[in-house]
Amino acid sequence: MIQNAGGASGLQPTQKGTCYPAAHPATLATYGARIKFKSLTLAYKVVSGSAPTYLNALIQTYTTSRPLHSSDERRLALPPWVRAGWRAEQIASSVDRLARYANWKGSRVGVHSRAVEEDDREDEESENEEDVEIRRELEEKRKVHLKWCPEVSQAVEACTDKTLLCSHLIIAVGTNATGFVSAFILNSASWNRVGWLSLWNERNRGSSLMNSPPAPGEPSCMIYQQKEGGSVLICQCTCYVAEDQLFQWTEKVFACLQKRGLTVTVLSDAPIAEYKTSDYHHGSDIPFLRALKTSAYKEVVNCPFLEQPNIVTGLPAAVLCHCQIHGIPAVLYQSYSDVISADSVTMETYKLALTWTKSIKLEPPTTDILQKFTRGCDDVHGNLYT
Repeated sequence: MIQNAGGASGLQPTQKGTCYPAAHPATLATYGARIKFKSLTLAYKVVSGSAPTYLNALIQTYTTSRPLHSSDERRLALPPWVRAGWRAEQIASSVDRLARYANWKGSRVGVHSRAVEEDDREDEESENEEDVEIRRELEEKRKVHLKWCPEVSQAVEACTDKTLLCSHLIIAVGTNATGFVSAFILNSASWNRVGWLSLWNERNRGSSLMNSPPAPGEPSCMIYQQKEGGSVLICQCTCYVAEDQLFQWTEKVFACLQKRGLTVTVLSDAPIAEYKTSDYHHGSDIPFLRALKTSAYKEVVNCPFLEQPNIVTGLPAAVLCHCQIHGIPAVLYQSYSDVISADSVTMETYKLALTWTKSIKLEPPTTDILQKFTRGCDDVHGNLYT
């Protein structure tokens, strides 16, 4: 995808399973990188239909004459002058010379680039006072807020660096991941609810009450603390976190935790349709786990690493990006399943992710508890033709 190449918000695995974040456009310091980013941005706008009409004749989406694996990759067609006889080496050479000249000139006149900021300046000039006020109100409404219970707030205030001691942070994202945490860990009486994150977006309008905890069953991000010792935290995220809120979410959570001795484990769900592989997976092999870790994580990983070209997006990617940048040991376990709702088989795949830790005891739930978290699964499949 052009959008991923220009400013991806995901993570890509290496051969050793270590994740690396893609560079954000705001951090590009050279003119050559800015020119490439501008070209990718214009190409994406043409494909998505948001570019000026005069660019549509220059950039066109490539359409195949027959169904191929690359049909859904949104590739671009060759320009007319390339089809008329230009060689790809000539085009690449021209682009390379332009990038080298831009880098040479940028080293002498600074890093300010009109090419990147031109569109932003035009948008700002076209906005009136009413548009600016509406945008400010919307940005204020979409802020992420973190609230702690009075006991934890006092402990944070009493600390010199205003942070909370935490040796292990577990973040569960998705129906089966949160269901596994609820059924196998939080089912015991050794955990207290100590905080929550409130946010508002187009798909999550229920957890916007900043000063009151979410109601039972309401989509939310709840934080639990272990009673004995209190150094293990669990965050259950059952609500949708938008792309523009991911950075806020990670900054709010990790700003309150001590970095020394901290280990992060992320449990995440993913549909099997998003898993890319050249091998065919039999039904008996599904669900399965794949892992992705930061370079600072040195513990044993109990499942295969996520293969290329698979990527991780959303909140799990934002958390691993933050941990990779700040040198925090972190590992992501992502479960690929062919079931769209919670089921006990997919939940049990996460057992491998927590077998190494001694601070958390997995308690096998009873049948009634499992039915409580998987209830409604049969109803979803039964409504296929109704």
